Amino acid sequence: MRFITSASKLEAEFTRLIRKHGAFLWATAWAGIGSRAFKELVAAREKIRRVVVGLHFYQTHPDFIQVFIKHKHKGVRFIKQTEGTFHPKLYLFLDDDGHWEMLVGSPNFTQPAFTLNTEATG
Repeated sequence: MRFITSASKLEAEFTRLIRKHGAFLWATAWAGIGSRAFKELVAAREKIRRVVVGLHFYQTHPDFIQVFIKHKHKGVRFIKQTEGTFHPKLYLFLDDDGHWEMLVGSPNFTQPAFTLNTEATG
C-alpha cells in the first residue's frame, strides 16, 4: 500500500490506473471536469463497469453528468439519497486476469482534488 497526499501525484496515479486496467468500479460523492484524469476517463469510458456518483450539494459538475448520462447503459449512475449524504470515495481498477488496484481515501473525482486540496489516499 502507498499513501498519497500530493494532489499532482494523486492525479498521476488516477491517470496511470485508468490507462493500465481494463475495467473500473467506482463510488464517489462528487465528480468534476477539467482535469487530466477526467480526460483519461472520457477516453476510456468503454472500460466502465459501474460508476456511481453522488449529486448532493450540487458539487458534481453538470458537464460531467452530461457526458456520462449518455452512458447509463454502460454502468454510470447518479444518486441523490433522500436521507443522509452519499459520500464514498472508492475506486477499484481491475483486469480480466484477476489483477486489481484500489484507491480508498478522501478525494472525490474532482479537479480541486487533483490540484488544490490536501487529500489522503491509500
